Amino acid sequence: MKAVAILLNDMVRTGVISNYAVFGAVAQMRYTEAVVTQDADILVAVPHPEALDALTPIYTFCRERGYRPEGEAIRVGDWPVQLIPAFSQLTEAAMRDAETGDIDGIPLRVVRADYLAVIALGSDEPRTWHASLPSVRQAPRPMPRLRTWPRGMALLTRGRHSRSVSVNVDIVARLAKQAAWQRSRAADPWAEKLRTSVAMRAALKFMKRTRNPPAATTLRKFRNP
Repeated sequence: MKAVAILLNDMVRTGVISNYAVFGAVAQMRYTEAVVTQDADILVAVPHPEALDALTPIYTFCRERGYRPEGEAIRVGDWPVQLIPAFSQLTEAAMRDAETGDIDGIPLRVVRADYLAVIALGSDEPRTWHASLPSVRQAPRPMPRLRTWPRGMALLTRGRHSRSVSVNVDIVARLAKQAAWQRSRAADPWAEKLRTSVAMRAALKFMKRTRNPPAATTLRKFRNP
């Protein structure tokens, strides 16, 4: 992500774009733990957003620096980067009010957590999201969803009150342990969480590839046991 930060700052410096801000899952990781994501979404302010070729100067700038298109994205190091012109009043405000994070010593503008939450709600009515921002800032972190543990379910189905109490205590202890782990992961530096995300993505891709071998390989194994 350091290469992405350098590229975006160079775009602003040379006037290819006037502003930018990371949003989506990559921005979310600044405030929470690392997650798997396939690309980095970047809001950008371009000189003529209504033009059909609004992104052409960006693609030219990237190509001149050795960064090539990859589908709808541009591959920059480990990250496919989606450059998205701000598409609503909300995203324009999110980009304008963005914070500046740090990626290994390189500044990188990132959408604030409250704007990320409101963007996720999908509302583009200024009255709605202006009213929502204070409540999002003050909202407590949601409790993690309860998972089914075989031991807990077995005890609950017996209908014994004393056992049920012990199960509830066990669940609370597990939730507290999970919450503490999440807080510790969320406290990691943003750059470290992004590196973890890249590693998780690679591991997931490897698992899918080994679980689902190509059809030709499977057919050969079937024919030649």
